[in-house]
Amino acid sequence: MFLGKASIFVEAFKGRMESVFLHPLLKRKVFYRTATKSDGYKLIKQIMEDKEFIPLSLKEGY
Repeated sequence: MFLGKASIFVEAFKGRMESVFLHPLLKRKVFYRTATKSDGYKLIKQIMEDKEFIPLSLKEGY
């Protein structure tokens, strides 16, 4: 029974990663997958170069 719920979550997550949204700073449509990858790169830069990390937040309007 647990595996069924996990697969529902995984499928929903995959669907979200393939959907697009209007990026508040870039002012263009981007995939959630691309935005997540970009945040990963920014986090690495923050760790390596002691830069401030500001994650993408669609709720706050960034």
